[in-house]
Amino acid sequence: MKTNLTTRKFEIPAAKLCFPAKYPDADKIKYGRTLVIAGSKNIYGAAFFAAKSALMSGAGMVRVITHKNNRLPLTRDIPEAMFSFYGPLVHKKALINSLKWADTVVAGPGLSTGRAAHRLLELTLKHIRRDTILVFDADALNILSRSERLLNLLTGLTRTYFCKCVITPHKGELGRLKKALKIVDFGDDEASLHIYNTYKIYVVRKGGPTLTFGEEVFENTTGNEGMATAGSGDVLSGILGGILYRTRKSPLSLGAAFSVFLHGMCGDMAASDMNSISVNATDIMKRIPDALSFIENYGETP
Repeated sequence: MKTNLTTRKFEIPAAKLCFPAKYPDADKIKYGRTLVIAGSKNIYGAAFFAAKSALMSGAGMVRVITHKNNRLPLTRDIPEAMFSFYGPLVHKKALINSLKWADTVVAGPGLSTGRAAHRLLELTLKHIRRDTILVFDADALNILSRSERLLNLLTGLTRTYFCKCVITPHKGELGRLKKALKIVDFGDDEASLHIYNTYKIYVVRKGGPTLTFGEEVFENTTGNEGMATAGSGDVLSGILGGILYRTRKSPLSLGAAFSVFLHGMCGDMAASDMNSISVNATDIMKRIPDALSFIENYGETP
């Protein structure tokens, strides 16, 4: 299926308009509570990048649910966060309490697709609090693609406006979702538009350039080939987790497009300091403060 796609380039003026709100009288709750469900028995880095990036992007509080094997490195490397750990069995009560607490949930980075991961996603969809913002990435998308029941749970929530959801598929993940949704004859952009129009799920279709599908379709104008590196998508998921609650007075597609723009600018700043071939996820994440400052101060007289 082909359709004419009207896109709007997302550039600095748009980024400044929806820059995350600041309040002189704010406390950490006002800036949002982000729950990160990420990492697995043999994967630590994805949980680290998502949680740390959420904090660096403005989340007031971050809680991480991950496998018990990640306890030592995460508590050492992100002392600002709170944690719940699981082993062979998921602690249902701890997860439900965390879902009641959270304003934004980031699920999927490094999660794996095993029984525990499936259970975590199922409980999330069954017990999510009304008006929570969901960010589903990586293995969360792979689980949804394999489970018609969980996919129907998600679309039931979004179509009734119980909650909002942003998915961040790359080409392979989108292909699997297209198959699950029985729209394999759609091109990737047309499929992304269909997913939003039909299910009210916002789509960040990662690629060159990344497009954000929602109330409008935004074409990102930052980023470079050096960002095609392990962990880069986990950083983007964390940025979405930190930004979306703070930009909630704008249409969600704007907040998502801002997050993509910020992520790309971090990559551009990293590449400007080294050959883009050498850019890695840590380099991208470390530029979040500089990129935020650049956007906020752009065009102002010194």
